[in-house]
Amino acid sequence: MSTILVAADHAAHREHMAALLGEAGYRVVQAGRGDEAWVLLKDIQPDLLLTDVVLPGIDGFELAWRIAAEPALAHTRVVVSSTGFLEAEARQLAEACGVSDFIGKPVQREPLVDAVRDALAHPRPAADWDRYPPSNEVREQMRQANRKLHARVKELEDALRQARQLPYEDPLRDALTGLYNRGFGIDALRRELLRARRGEHSLAVLVGDIDHFAQVNEGLSRAAGDALLRSLGSCLGHTVRGEDVVCRYDGEQFMLLMPGACLEAATERAETLSLGLQQLRVLHEGQCIACPSLSFGVAVYPEHGDSAEELLQAADAALHLAKVKGRNRVETASPPASPRLPEWRNAC
Repeated sequence: MSTILVAADHAAHREHMAALLGEAGYRVVQAGRGDEAWVLLKDIQPDLLLTDVVLPGIDGFELAWRIAAEPALAHTRVVVSSTGFLEAEARQLAEACGVSDFIGKPVQREPLVDAVRDALAHPRPAADWDRYPPSNEVREQMRQANRKLHARVKELEDALRQARQLPYEDPLRDALTGLYNRGFGIDALRRELLRARRGEHSLAVLVGDIDHFAQVNEGLSRAAGDALLRSLGSCLGHTVRGEDVVCRYDGEQFMLLMPGACLEAATERAETLSLGLQQLRVLHEGQCIACPSLSFGVAVYPEHGDSAEELLQAADAALHLAKVKGRNRVETASPPASPRLPEWRNAC
């Protein structure tokens, strides 16, 4: 299965392309900035980079030029996208930087998938070093067009937010708990899986759920439930390792990613968290609220799955089992009937 790195600063555009490629059977990693994309390129060495022409930090053609100059990325193809009114200039830059193909915006499924498949099926074109950069004026024209577009989008978003009287929200964070949101957590899981495969190490996924949380909302108030979630999220964010990723997974559920953790270590961490969080007390409107018990489901790569979807399904199934068995407990996922363990794991 080929790995595609999608680089685009507009989240909706990035998610759209990632979804189309995911449906076509590709593994997808996302980056919102050019400098972030360059770090990921060197780290995971994807089969193809799908990038916007203009990105914050490093633009798409600078990325293509760097790829052409990096021997470790000799297998990485590049496909770029740009708005139609800049197509001629974008194609000129693409030819100079060794880009396999060009697609216009708005991106549609068939042209996108065809361009990616064709690029992966053929060697990457050689960069024309004499023509790069072909024209500073062209590059500046594209940057100015992009800045105007983003300024207009921001004006519209600010007007809409003011009309609805909505506060600004970090698109990567859950507004209530301050933890990363579900979308970021799933993207992080995919990235950590790529690193785990490349580095030949394990990756643990913990899904935790507050037991009988509805009783807090119904017995006290929804505001009390929100106060509890805020405090619990803050505690989780301050008790995990620096390399861990914790996010609000769904409602009163949380997901924790532990790179390098084996099943035993992950299970022990879940039990420690469960015991510690039950000691949490929240003062809300003069009333002390005790945190209910928590249940956890634990799954680990590669024992319980080779993809983000398989690991999440395994962890969810283990969490469901913990609920069935009476809650306030930690359950580990059951290995598949025919586990596909890599050679490095069989040797452990």
